[in-house]
Amino acid sequence: MSHKRGFTLVELMVVIGIIAILAGIVMTSLSSAKYRANDTKRKSDLKNLALSLSVYYNDNNAYPSTGNTGGSSCNSWWGNTTDYGNKTNYIPGLAPAYTNTSALPQDPQLDGTTAINRAYLYCSDGQSYKLIDNFPANSQVASTPTSDEFYDPARPTWSWMVCSGATACSMW
Repeated sequence: MSHKRGFTLVELMVVIGIIAILAGIVMTSLSSAKYRANDTKRKSDLKNLALSLSVYYNDNNAYPSTGNTGGSSCNSWWGNTTDYGNKTNYIPGLAPAYTNTSALPQDPQLDGTTAINRAYLYCSDGQSYKLIDNFPANSQVASTPTSDEFYDPARPTWSWMVCSGATACSMW
């Protein structure tokens, strides 16, 4: 009597189940790594733009103005796929002269749902400024002032920012 060697249906189902579980774990890990990479890029963009604005201020004794005052809303956004994001420069005179790039950075996770989702914003009255990363998708936005240097007191749970001083940080 000869015995045929092979796998039973139950053994195959167990193996397929284990592979599916492992694939799910790997995909989850890769997804969270992508979100962290996007966060790192956003923070890097904000810091680089802040440095460019410092150089601009040293050369011109003022920041590029968007006409915003302390009580006005910020409407100079870019970095998404809506009509607002099709512009290449919402900080007048900054790119390319002060950024070494032809256009301002774009948000790493574009979804184009609204004009402000996944966008960068810039507000300035010429003497102070605030750069904002609005609604960073799947990010770990700081909720307390001591946990992150990008804490935005005006939007503590849904944006990051860098600014030129305490007054500008609390405005816009």
